[in-house]
Amino acid sequence: LRIKELESGLQITPKDHRLQYQTIVTKHKLNLLEQEGMITKLTAARQIYFEQTNKPGRWLSYKLKKEKEKRLIYQLIDGKGDPQQGIEQKKEIACKYFEDLYKKEEVNEDTIRSYLDKTKDKVIGEEMKEILVKDITWSELKITIENQKNNKILGPDGIPYKAIGEQIGPLMVEVYNEVLLASKMLDSWREALILLIPKEDSDLCFIQNYRP
Repeated sequence: LRIKELESGLQITPKDHRLQYQTIVTKHKLNLLEQEGMITKLTAARQIYFEQTNKPGRWLSYKLKKEKEKRLIYQLIDGKGDPQQGIEQKKEIACKYFEDLYKKEEVNEDTIRSYLDKTKDKVIGEEMKEILVKDITWSELKITIENQKNNKILGPDGIPYKAIGEQIGPLMVEVYNEVLLASKMLDSWREALILLIPKEDSDLCFIQNYRP
C-alpha cells in the first residue's frame, strides 16, 4: 500500500527527489523482508530434515552444536585487568577494542589540497564520462562477486554471495542503480555484524586474541 501511494505521487510529480528516494528505500526494505522470509523457511526445513529424517544429519547437528558451545565467550578481561562475565560488559570490552582498532585517521587537509592542485587541469574524456554515469550492469556485478574470496559473507544472513549470486543478481543490480540515482547510501550499508573468531593456542579471556 505504501509503495502504491509513493508511485502514485511520482506519477503526479515525477521529478520529486524526496519521493524517488522514499520509493527506493521502501522497495528495498520490502525485498529484504521477502528474502528474510525465504531464508527462515529454508533454514527451518533443513533443521527438520537433519533432526528427524537423516541420521548423519542428526550427528552433524550435534557436532555443530558442540562447536558452537566451544565458541562461546565465557569471560573477557577489561582494561583494569578484571574478568567480566556479563553480556553487556563483554560487549562493551569488544566494542571499545575494535573501535580503537579501526578508528579513522584524521584527514590532512593540506594533502588533499595538494592533490587537487595537481589534478585540477586534468580533464576526463567523453568515453570515461559515459562509463561513469551509465547504470551498473549485471556483468560488472558478477565480476565483482567472482573476485570475492570463497565463503566471503557480506551481510548478516550468513549466506555467501557466490552461492546465490545468480538468483539475486537482478535484484542487486536494481538496488544499486536506485541508490546511484538517489546519490545516497542506505543506512543498512553502514552497519556490520562482526563475529569474533578465536585465535588458535591463545588465552581467550583477552579480546585481542580474537579476530573479526
